[in-house]
Amino acid sequence: MTAALRTLDRTVVDEPTARVRSQALARTLLVTALVGQARIEEACLLTHRIVDLTHGLGSAVVLAQLRHLALLLRSHAAHCPDVEQLLERLRGTFQERSWVTLPLPTG
Repeated sequence: MTAALRTLDRTVVDEPTARVRSQALARTLLVTALVGQARIEEACLLTHRIVDLTHGLGSAVVLAQLRHLALLLRSHAAHCPDVEQLLERLRGTFQERSWVTLPLPTG
């Protein structure tokens, strides 16, 4: 494990009680690093945790990061069965949280 991964790993606590958005964003960085090291199963597991952690959180930034993770992971779907299940869950998450990215009313 690289020094950067160790630092991210220490930043991400198992049960965050506060700063949910910050914890979610730190976890997305960790997932990106895991994908870069071809640790896809771990990346999928952590992404599921992010979705669980952010249930009900209205953050466009977190949703954008989850979309980024979906793009990174989808190229691994053929080699890892966990990816397709995760992508399906992410599609549902994006649909459920579509209100977050709606434009503000004008007028």
